[in-house]
Amino acid sequence: MHVSKKYKFPPLVEAISEFRFATEEGVSFLNFVPTFYERIKEKFPIRGIKTKYGLKIEESKDKSFADFPKDEIEIYQFKNVENNLIVQVGNDFLAINHLKEYSNWENYSDVVLNILRLFSDLTKGHILQPSIRYINRISFDKVDSLDLDEYFKIRIMVPSEIQSKINSLNLRTELWSEDKNNLLTVAFRSDPGKNSNKFVFFLELGYRFSQGKMEFNQIDYWLSNAHKSLNLAFEYCLTEKCKQKFEYAD
Repeated sequence: MHVSKKYKFPPLVEAISEFRFATEEGVSFLNFVPTFYERIKEKFPIRGIKTKYGLKIEESKDKSFADFPKDEIEIYQFKNVENNLIVQVGNDFLAINHLKEYSNWENYSDVVLNILRLFSDLTKGHILQPSIRYINRISFDKVDSLDLDEYFKIRIMVPSEIQSKINSLNLRTELWSEDKNNLLTVAFRSDPGKNSNKFVFFLELGYRFSQGKMEFNQIDYWLSNAHKSLNLAFEYCLTEKCKQKFEYAD
């Protein structure tokens, strides 16, 4: 997001670009992983896996997953040395995650396009339903009562007859883009963690193409448009008082 330029302390904690693919029957992307890794290992040298049972293993000098049963591997992960960029490969998908510290959209989109180009050239799969998600973490010092309407434009509608304070919240909605080709997701939830000093909320914004296949030469334009749409959604969801928490950049 351009929030890194607009705000000194942007709340973005993770950006996720994900691409589903259509392949020939019986073809799994996991078979391409060794060759794919050879092409990206200079920038993503740290290897790991996630199993079907939720187990995460990161390879090291003393630990290798080379002999791990391949039929139990669900996702391969490749990280950079800074540990803030992760490339993930599953049976029919590719994802590129950017964690904190987030650099900027220009750098991130370049990484996404380069990885996607390498992967598409190798697998020859057809891109389906590209999507981007931005996860923002927004916290407040705990007080006796927090008026959410002062900080968020997302409204929580509860019948007035129910006289009780909100203990937690989890809201999600999907909205069509004007051309009906994409879906914008707005998800807002409180943190279920036990932080006794803070009220913590997550605002997750997503943008997903919903109309079948997309050619690689269309991806750059689509990513740019998705990014702009998510930027606008971020601004629309928060009040001015909330945005001031992040401090406007000069």
